[in-house]
Amino acid sequence: MQMTENVKTLPCVVIAGMTLLPDVIIHFDLQHGGSLSGVNAAMLGSQEIFIVTRKNDEAEQPELEDLYKIGTIAKVRQIVKMPDNEMRVMVESIERAEIISLSEKDDYQVAEVHTFVEESPLKSAENKAMCRDIEERFSAFVSYFPRVGKSFEKQFSTIKDLGHLCDIVIANMPLEYTDKQRVLEAYDIRERYRVVR
Repeated sequence: MQMTENVKTLPCVVIAGMTLLPDVIIHFDLQHGGSLSGVNAAMLGSQEIFIVTRKNDEAEQPELEDLYKIGTIAKVRQIVKMPDNEMRVMVESIERAEIISLSEKDDYQVAEVHTFVEESPLKSAENKAMCRDIEERFSAFVSYFPRVGKSFEKQFSTIKDLGHLCDIVIANMPLEYTDKQRVLEAYDIRERYRVVR
């Protein structure tokens, strides 16, 4: 995968204790503050936000060095008001991006990010063999934890791209966010395959 010259400036949502991989729909709760203001700003524009995980849960107002380098660009699909000034935000993650800089705008943080273009250097036979390996490993895992694979079963058989398959498999497994972050940071397809195995 190559870094493109595609640079975006997006509202930044910093999360703790979870990592968001591409092609996933997920919801999370936000309390009043900068991240919520950033989501509201995104809703007035492209609806895109940059979601990044903080390394240090103790940093109240995280700086660039408190964040992982790689995060996910996501589209906000829904915002629901919850009790106690909380909002439940549903997003669809789109792609990996690397944070370049972090700045303040009004009352929220804005991230300048580079996006990546996935170019598979794999030949068709190699891609098929690696996909089959991942499928077999995931099937073995699901045999011990059938609830994990039930909702994913139909989608699983239609994925033919190794990078996408690795992301979806790891997103659907009950792993620590640090393990998922390692997969997110593996933007090279072969490296991602090695991390997932």
